[in-house]
Amino acid sequence: MPRSTVAVISTATVIALTADTAPAGLAAARAAAEGLGFTFVRRTPPLREVVDQGHAAIYYVPRDLEIGYFVVVPGRRPDVVRGLVSADTLRTRILAYLRLHRELVPGSQ
Repeated sequence: MPRSTVAVISTATVIALTADTAPAGLAAARAAAEGLGFTFVRRTPPLREVVDQGHAAIYYVPRDLEIGYFVVVPGRRPDVVRGLVSADTLRTRILAYLRLHRELVPGSQ
């Protein structure tokens, strides 16, 4: 049976894309994402679409993203982190992503 190229989200999610079943540092990345309130999911490539059913949105994953992280909050434009960066770098990217979207929402300061 072919592998699904679609993921469905309903909450803030970090999708780790990696062909390796247990890459080094993934547990720390999971802890970093979950510590910021994100659901953490590992998927093997290819992943082409992320469906946000609550907002009737489809986010397209870059075709060349085979290893890395897809960070998304429902109703918001996603962020792509290329490569399996350190947990500290991932945490920094997620915080910057959250800060950007907070500034874009009126009255959320």
